[in-house]
Amino acid sequence: MARWGWVLIGLVVCGLAWAGYPVPVDLMPEPKQVKIERARREQAEAEKKKAEQEAVLVRRKAEAARQSADEAKLQAELTRQENKALKAKLRELEQAHASEKTLPVPKPSESALLVRSAQPAPLSTIRDCPDCPEMVVLAGGEYRMGSPDTEQERGADEGPVHAVSVKRLAMGKHEVTQGEWKSVMGSNPSHFKACGPRCPVEQVSWNDAQEFIRKLNEKLGLAGRPDRYRLPSEAEWEYAARAGTTGPFSFGGPITVHKANYDGDFSYAGSPKGQYRGKTVEVGSLPANPWGLHEMHGNVYEWVEDCYHDSYNAAPKNGGAWATGCDGNVRVLRGGSWVDSPRDLRSALRNWFSPDVRNYVCGFRLARTLPE
Repeated sequence: MARWGWVLIGLVVCGLAWAGYPVPVDLMPEPKQVKIERARREQAEAEKKKAEQEAVLVRRKAEAARQSADEAKLQAELTRQENKALKAKLRELEQAHASEKTLPVPKPSESALLVRSAQPAPLSTIRDCPDCPEMVVLAGGEYRMGSPDTEQERGADEGPVHAVSVKRLAMGKHEVTQGEWKSVMGSNPSHFKACGPRCPVEQVSWNDAQEFIRKLNEKLGLAGRPDRYRLPSEAEWEYAARAGTTGPFSFGGPITVHKANYDGDFSYAGSPKGQYRGKTVEVGSLPANPWGLHEMHGNVYEWVEDCYHDSYNAAPKNGGAWATGCDGNVRVLRGGSWVDSPRDLRSALRNWFSPDVRNYVCGFRLARTLPE
């Protein structure tokens, strides 16, 4: 039908032309070549438009990349400046610490905690087997246990300050490690297993620690002997943590995350803030105290033998464990942990849990009584 329509239109056009009338252009059929040419032009215009749009997109992407590169350069410069400022601040602190003069000894009623305490020199250590904890020999001495009223953020249960005599003993150079625990117990209960065998064992209760000690003593033939392995008493622990010092911490200058593992988002007495690691670190990876003991402040809380009392009234003065007249069935932990603020890492800070509690902040350190 379409073909006959075009034939009819052609006859009409021819008739008009034979009669001398002008023929409307829009009635004349469009030649095939013209159609092809028009299609080519339209296609070329479409491709040109598409190319222009793609060029715009390319320019926008290039501009975005340049902006991103500029922002990265700016951020890098800011970080460099911040690091430079931080290093300058650390240098100031180190210089200030290096230039510290000996402070006058305060009156005993104010904050003088130390009475008489011998510092072992040279350092002597004991190790009964390759997988056994390394122990540091500490000379006996006398010191004042607890914190004075003037110590910032102290707890009420840290007093009254009282004189304690401690006998010669060996104290673990480090917290008991995951590897040492596994060599005795055959398994590893720690939450931070990925930290490795040199990291402190945690998620162990006071009862678990006692079972480890029992098995270790049996393994070494020390069961029932006076010099067997045991948990330190609370008085022995603080004596070892202070290591002859009288301040909140055993190291000089302010507490920093380079000296202990704690939550660096917090500060103590104006100390600088720092990294919050959010986990334990390998034992011995942070500086030792003056008596060669590592991580006495932070990393994991450490169980001691004593049960908890809310003050030192009537506390033993011979350095032994206080295990009678307890305030409930709870045991003491010392030292603070990786999750705590620096306030909780002070030498005098006391904490407590039920003896069957397992937590990823709880570990322990060993002690041994030695002959005088």
